[in-house]
Amino acid sequence: FTSTTDLATRWDGEVYVEVHHKHAVPVEKQQQLQELGIPVVEIKLPEFFNYRREHDSTPELEEEHVAWICRTLQEGGFLAGEIISDRRSKEFLEAKVRELEQTLTAADASRKTMEDDYKKRLAQAGEEVSQLGKDVVDQQSGASRIATKVASLEGELADARKRLTAANDSVAAAKSEADKAGNLAKVTGVELATLRK
Repeated sequence: FTSTTDLATRWDGEVYVEVHHKHAVPVEKQQQLQELGIPVVEIKLPEFFNYRREHDSTPELEEEHVAWICRTLQEGGFLAGEIISDRRSKEFLEAKVRELEQTLTAADASRKTMEDDYKKRLAQAGEEVSQLGKDVVDQQSGASRIATKVASLEGELADARKRLTAANDSVAAAKSEADKAGNLAKVTGVELATLRK
């Protein structure tokens, strides 16, 4: 037979048909067919196609019945079948091997591309981690310098507060002395006025 599908290649253009008329192909026969490496399809004929003249049959009537079945099916009918022996030709198997090798090659190339991509991403991530580590060290160093400067400024502020307190105390003492001097001047002025009189 010929076919536009890969069946012609698969079975090397040859298939045998077992007709399931009154009983299916026995298991032993199926095994024998499989051992012989013959592609076989079992087809169950519907009762519609049954030959009904078994008692008064002649070779001519049987041929006519077979021809009628063929004409009926060729006019657009079909019969469902079951593969009971699936021998595959060398050409078909070689084509499948080539197809699998191409798939494997494509998968291997894809795997290599993905692997290279993952390596690049990993290297990039490593560089980013390294840079982040340097940034953290720089930030810690900067934070340490700022903390030292803050501590120094706090010390200077404390010293300035002490000097301010001392200056305020000096101003208060001077004011007190000035008040005393003012009072003394008043007293002295009164005494001086009394002495002049």
